[in-house]
Amino acid sequence: MILNNGVRVSLYYGDADYICNWFGGQAISLAVNYTHKAEFAAAGYQALTYNGVEYGEVRQFGNFSFTRVYESGHEVPYYQPQGALAVFNRTINHVNIADGTMPVTADLTSSGPLNATHTNSYVSLPPTNSASLAAWSSSIIASYSALDNETPSPSMTASAYTA
Repeated sequence: MILNNGVRVSLYYGDADYICNWFGGQAISLAVNYTHKAEFAAAGYQALTYNGVEYGEVRQFGNFSFTRVYESGHEVPYYQPQGALAVFNRTINHVNIADGTMPVTADLTSSGPLNATHTNSYVSLPPTNSASLAAWSSSIIASYSALDNETPSPSMTASAYTA
């Protein structure tokens, strides 16, 4: 296994990703069978910070890390470009993922709780009987209906693809 040969491995998942959710990523990280599996599982989650902003939580032991990136979907760099760049640069430059202040050593361990517990405040949606929601819904339906009645442009017809 590459981890046993000193290769740096960083896994990162967005916590709003429904395709490859972070719970599955965390389970995979804990199931990886390598020399320091027990030490990795015993490492706690530490805040991933960059320029004073917290972008996620990271569990790290030596060359192996798992990061949960907050408010990020399937393409983490699209949703959290600064946080993703920090993870990438810290991995490449062989420093700890959490804050980039320490070089990676064989026994570098993140500290904190064993579970990733960050939650966002719940923002309620407008009531379904509100006038503003009804107006918005009607405008969306009208725009889709208008698209259904448009004539396709020549570049979108089947003959344009059979040249």
